[in-house]
Amino acid sequence: MTGEVAAAIEGLGANVTLSVVDTPNDAIAAAPDAEVLLAFSATEPLLAAAPRLRWIQALGSGVDGFVRCASLRSDVILTNAAGLHAGPVSEAILAMLLALARRLPEAFRDQQARHWGVWMPRLLSASEVLVVGVGAIGAAVGAKCSTLGSRVIGISRRTDLPAGFQALYPRGALHERLPRADFIVLTAPLSRDTAGLIDADALARMKPSAYLINAARGGLVDEGALIEALVSKRIAGAALDVFATEPLPRESPLWDLPTVIVTPHRAGYHSEYGGRVAEIVVRNLRLYLAGRFDELINRVC
Repeated sequence: MTGEVAAAIEGLGANVTLSVVDTPNDAIAAAPDAEVLLAFSATEPLLAAAPRLRWIQALGSGVDGFVRCASLRSDVILTNAAGLHAGPVSEAILAMLLALARRLPEAFRDQQARHWGVWMPRLLSASEVLVVGVGAIGAAVGAKCSTLGSRVIGISRRTDLPAGFQALYPRGALHERLPRADFIVLTAPLSRDTAGLIDADALARMKPSAYLINAARGGLVDEGALIEALVSKRIAGAALDVFATEPLPRESPLWDLPTVIVTPHRAGYHSEYGGRVAEIVVRNLRLYLAGRFDELINRVC
């Protein structure tokens, strides 16, 4: 993907010096001369080493990896790649829902063991899906689930009812709605208010037959409490694309739990992603070079 972005920038023919780095140490070494940073996330040492930095273009939609850095100066412009993820992430979540409902983890294990197992799949058309965080991605998830006949309920601050949703409730109603849901899908951003949203108390309120799907941010979930709930079979299973620590440590029990699907933070990415994010980068870079800072698209701050 970095190759596509770099090629698009070089194709501009603008008078810019481009450094493409592969490691954190290389990034820190290049930082003192950097005026613009293109990255998925950043570290405290990286931003502290970039005194000339004026603009950060996040290559994903989440910006928590930047704003949590104390060395991010208030005069640095921050933009993201919002708008690219609703389709691919909602597709990934739908795949996770179907895999859990049809109990594909069990099927794959039985296939590897050449065992003709017997287990009962679930119907999404007979299930309630609770979408926590109804932005562009959550709305796309709800629309897709509704076409399969699911009853879709949202937890959100928004007041307009998106297509496919039967009802929306404020975040304060989360614990009230958890015992009713068959699938809980997390698509909320990570913030001070949402960190640890799914904790031991929330997990205890879920049905024993319910599944948790997280393709948002690992920090939304108390991972230790989730592992405990899965091991003790207080919930039926989970599909997780994001984790508290990434890459997921090899010693994590999540790798081996039989009712868990683990994917490596790839729900939003696909074969076309590089070209699409390059379009945003080039458009914003043209505006930046022209000094039209207030017109940068997807400006966060």
